[in-house]
Amino acid sequence: MTVNITYLGPQGTFCGEAAQAWARSAPTIKKSALLPLATLEDIVASVGQNGDTFGVVPLENSREGSVGLTLDLLAEARGIRICGEVIIPVAHYLFAPPGIAAEEIEEIHSHPQALAQSRPFILQKFPGIKEVPHLSTAEAVADVARRGGRKGALGARGSGSLYGLEMLMPVEGRSCLNNKTRFIVLGKEDSPPTGRDKTSLLFTVEAGPGRLYHILELFAREEIDLCKIESRPTKKELGEYIFFLDFVGHRLEAKAAPVLEEVKRRAPYVKILGSYPAYIERSGDNNNSKLDAGIK
Repeated sequence: MTVNITYLGPQGTFCGEAAQAWARSAPTIKKSALLPLATLEDIVASVGQNGDTFGVVPLENSREGSVGLTLDLLAEARGIRICGEVIIPVAHYLFAPPGIAAEEIEEIHSHPQALAQSRPFILQKFPGIKEVPHLSTAEAVADVARRGGRKGALGARGSGSLYGLEMLMPVEGRSCLNNKTRFIVLGKEDSPPTGRDKTSLLFTVEAGPGRLYHILELFAREEIDLCKIESRPTKKELGEYIFFLDFVGHRLEAKAAPVLEEVKRRAPYVKILGSYPAYIERSGDNNNSKLDAGIK
């Protein structure tokens, strides 16, 4: 049986690379079809509507922090769990139509996160240039290839050749060192314990001093390692927040299960987003190969 894995397209995105990496590493998937979709909302909807479909979405970048839209979609989605994660080293390259030199470029197109991650490079090499945002890096590369002219695009190394652009230079500088993006895999069910897991959840707290502390102390008391915590507005009232938390371990483990039950008693609203294997980076994960959206 072929399993569908949707990702933020078109072909040539880092999200597509993450989808490929997860498809290769997931022990239960023997055959998969990688399907690019236009928006993160489309990916979440595809998982919710189809039991045999997984979705890969970006969650956070080591330079620019969390992807707010992904967090909002996790808060709103029903019947969806996080079942995996992938961490991809990110290296951007500047492309242009054939015959256009770097000094001729009048605009630089890319995803807003890629533009932000590359800003020191842009300011140094192209001060004052117009930046044009797109839904994905590959969509920016494809659009520049389609329209032509004195435009440049920032994208993954393999994306330029996919759309007929020429590579002008890599994006370099201190801001590019250790640039990584964490992607999560969405499915109908989360994963069974493996012994090297993470769990993600979200919760709200009542107004009042120490309310957040009374939740976090539960994890400290059992020496459960919290590896991520942040807040997003509820979008209902100013000053009301949803807290997102990741901890080391599986929700079914002996230490974690009673803590989560107590969190449910103390917090007005709790949603377990899922438990999943922590991703182990391997040498060669980011080989910048030409991305393939076909069947594995």
